[in-house]
Amino acid sequence: TTTSSRHSKPAAHGEDAHGHARGRLIGLFYGVNVVGAILGSLAGGFLLLPWLGTRTAVVVLAAGFVGTGVALALAHPRRGRLAGVGLAGIAAFVVLAATLPDPLEVATRRRVGPDAVEIFRHDGAQTAASVHVTGTQRTLRVGGLHQANDSADMVRLHRQIGLLPMALHPAPASVLVIGLGGGVTAGAVSQHAGTDVQIVELSDSVRLAATHFSHVTHDVLNRPNVRVRVDDGRNFLLLSGERFDVITADIIQPIHAGAGTLYSREYFELVRRALKPGGLTLQWIGERPRSHYELIMRTFLEVFPHATLWMRGQLMVGSLEPLTVHEATFLAKLEDPATREAFASVGLDSHTALLGWYTAGAKAMRDFVGDGPRLTDDLPLVEYHRSLPADAVPLDLTTLTGDVSEIEGSR
Repeated sequence: TTTSSRHSKPAAHGEDAHGHARGRLIGLFYGVNVVGAILGSLAGGFLLLPWLGTRTAVVVLAAGFVGTGVALALAHPRRGRLAGVGLAGIAAFVVLAATLPDPLEVATRRRVGPDAVEIFRHDGAQTAASVHVTGTQRTLRVGGLHQANDSADMVRLHRQIGLLPMALHPAPASVLVIGLGGGVTAGAVSQHAGTDVQIVELSDSVRLAATHFSHVTHDVLNRPNVRVRVDDGRNFLLLSGERFDVITADIIQPIHAGAGTLYSREYFELVRRALKPGGLTLQWIGERPRSHYELIMRTFLEVFPHATLWMRGQLMVGSLEPLTVHEATFLAKLEDPATREAFASVGLDSHTALLGWYTAGAKAMRDFVGDGPRLTDDLPLVEYHRSLPADAVPLDLTTLTGDVSEIEGSR
């Protein structure tokens, strides 16, 4: 018994040491796996996609998996039996890699149809932007989704979004445009005399794609009074410290993933803080399901209680104090040829035409939407619109009207 006891202690100690070593090894592998997952996600999004494009990046990553499998097979004690399987796998991978279609192109083609010709594409760290031509129309797609085109109606709407706040503000010297898109909104703003324009666009791919729309943007990217910054719009508003006379934004669909943060109360508060005294902001709302429309307008009114509604209820203008429009101030703008031509392109060739765009004031807007939920960063309800209850009645804007005399100033 004494002899057996003496020999059992070293054996137990050895087993404990072996267990500890095995545990450390497993922990090391787990840590390497976590670090690799973090570095891989960063390298994939910020290096492989921008450098290689979607298709080649997929092939390179797949090659890494195949190579790892072959290396493990060769390290196995029975690697001779696995060699044939490994060679067959490599051959199959080469064939698939050579014939693999571009997954993004396949998905986009389903949306654009067989007749669209792709003339530009750039896969960036944030998104992929492409330009397609169908007949005589050019269309910008971001992440495969329609963003803008150069049709007459689309160009006119984007110009209205840019020019309405320029017409209402007495002297807009500094303007911020959130989102470049095709560049029509910012291009229209740049035509106002004496105005410096700052564009903040999240994706450099979109900036590159916008060069294909210079024929409808007044070549906005090359204008001396325009600066383009590739940055997140909310971060810019939060951190830059700059203030502006006018803040407007390109059309961004609120139901798209991630777009809810550009319709939330917190976003509108950032915009309000970035306005100079007497500043204006324009927010496109469009025509959409009634519940979506009310959520957006109700949220906007909470931050801008002096808001006004324009262009048949499609555009909201927020101001820091009650808005007043003076005829003499607007007519003075028309004395500059470039400004006059820009306003005339959307029908704003007179003070009467400008007032004709007026729809309603804040009181009528509040009566229309009533009380209810607001959009916040934590509850982007419109972005998750499929979870909203179905509208009992469709949107009817014919009852949303106001008296234009509420905003008319002295002549």
